[in-house]
Amino acid sequence: MAPIPQAKRDKIVIATLEWLIGDLLPFSTLDSEHYKAMVRAYIPNLAPPCAATVRGSLLNHRLALTERLKDLMDRTLMHGSITVDGWSSGSKSFYGITMHWLDADFRMMD
Repeated sequence: MAPIPQAKRDKIVIATLEWLIGDLLPFSTLDSEHYKAMVRAYIPNLAPPCAATVRGSLLNHRLALTERLKDLMDRTLMHGSITVDGWSSGSKSFYGITMHWLDADFRMMD
């Protein structure tokens, strides 16, 4: 089989990162033999991305998303609403911040 191009491997790493974040899964999920077998079933010549590789892409991905959000807000935000929620669990504290706004065509942005 032909090797997988770097651009495709990079897309797989980002898709894996978004899956972990979206489903609130720990990075250790990627160390599971079941995960590795599943990926190999789909793409036999791909070494599944490991936790260290995906974790290493997190900062750059966050920075890219932050820039996309700033650009979207620069283009569409006139007035908005921000909600902040704080809570604690044991010795850990958490904050959630949500922002909603309407663009010039009154489409909900969030």
